[in-house]
Amino acid sequence: MQRTRLNWLPIMLLFAMPYLSDASAAAASRSSAGAAQAAVSPGIRSAAAIVADLSTGQVLYSREADQSRPVASLTKLMAALVLVEAGLDLDADQTITKADHRLVKRGAPSRLRSGCAYTHRDLLHAALMVSDNVATVALGRSMGWTPEEFARRMTLRAAAMNLNHTRFADPTGLDENDVSTAREMLVILRAVLANPILQSTCQKELYVVIPVGGKGRPIAYRHTDSYIRRHPWDVLGAKTGYTHPAQYCLAIGAALDGRPIGMVFLGAVGDLTRFGDYSRTMRWLTRQPGLSPAESQTERG
Repeated sequence: MQRTRLNWLPIMLLFAMPYLSDASAAAASRSSAGAAQAAVSPGIRSAAAIVADLSTGQVLYSREADQSRPVASLTKLMAALVLVEAGLDLDADQTITKADHRLVKRGAPSRLRSGCAYTHRDLLHAALMVSDNVATVALGRSMGWTPEEFARRMTLRAAAMNLNHTRFADPTGLDENDVSTAREMLVILRAVLANPILQSTCQKELYVVIPVGGKGRPIAYRHTDSYIRRHPWDVLGAKTGYTHPAQYCLAIGAALDGRPIGMVFLGAVGDLTRFGDYSRTMRWLTRQPGLSPAESQTERG
């Protein structure tokens, strides 16, 4: 369900972006202080995690947040950001080819049919809502990019954001060399949520793709994070991911009493663990609404 009262989110995130953009400086600050821990841990079970106030950049919790890891389909957050910033025409369309399917054959099956055309808007929804790999490479092809060129542009964009531990070998997340850290993925998530097009796409729970020209059947997509939509907190945008090297991952923004909270969970063992970490964290924050920077918690695995 869309909630228009959250339209201020992109503006707030743009003002807050400098607080987390220099990941190296943040890491040095934390290691020198050994900050006092909050009284109660959120009980996060993912291998690496970070939780922050998106409006201020204040880190509320971290665990192995600077450990470089494969990030699976969270990679598509950067892919989408690069596409939109490069001027992707959402109303234009692209025809899916057998070559698109072959490029990502080791990934999950796609519901997009070869020979059918879909608008870029619909392909963007498929990529972000259900991690469709075919949609991702087809969008890159629309821009005239091979998967290698697409990944190169994504890595360059990460470098421009001062994300020194983030690099991409392909635009889908299928390659185990698509790596980042929880802290740096949070910076990417914030950039995505600051973009109105991407934020609204990641926020949707349901979306129907209709092939151009009536060739092919409509496709109803339900966001892969639908398990957590039953909770009382407003989801501002989310992206899930899984590969065997990365295990289960989640990047999500949610509103807690009007306060935008960003979370990244990497390396969760078990599909529901990442969603459980989200629930545990939101309940932990509910019990500590006044958590200050001096009380932010850092845990080691």
